[in-house]
Amino acid sequence: MTLNRTLAALMTAGALMLPLQPALGETDVSGEPTLKSVDVIVDLSAIENAEAAQFWAALEPDLEAAIHAQVKDTVDPQGSDVVIDVDALRLAEGYSPTTGIATSWLAGTIHQTNDLNPARDGTFDLAVDMKAALPEGAETEGVAPDNPAIYRAMVETFARGVFENLN
Repeated sequence: MTLNRTLAALMTAGALMLPLQPALGETDVSGEPTLKSVDVIVDLSAIENAEAAQFWAALEPDLEAAIHAQVKDTVDPQGSDVVIDVDALRLAEGYSPTTGIATSWLAGTIHQTNDLNPARDGTFDLAVDMKAALPEGAETEGVAPDNPAIYRAMVETFARGVFENLN
């Protein structure tokens, strides 16, 4: 076989394998969506309860970090951009004297865009209540609304929900 035929055969074999590779920015080799960036937006000025605003003050960086922890090795400069617009009014519900911590919610709208693969673009709403974030059977009676364990559980549960629903 001549050198030209060998090169042509190798190029043909390589071209046949290309469709088996994921599109740029689509998924990593494990099939998980890849992310270029995550931006969480919380309008804390919309929360009228000062205690609630203070409790949720670090939500933007904490939720971004929790999502990156879910993503692990799938951060890719050719991946999707994700913007999360948190519903600030829902954050304050757990501080209501009439409803209490049992009605705490972390809710928002998630926007996913991918310049290289518009088929991955999408928007979805996600809401996590305190009951979904805590282990089954966990007691909520008498729990303060500013409990750090509840905060962490809700942030981690919401981050997992974001990642599981990405295209």
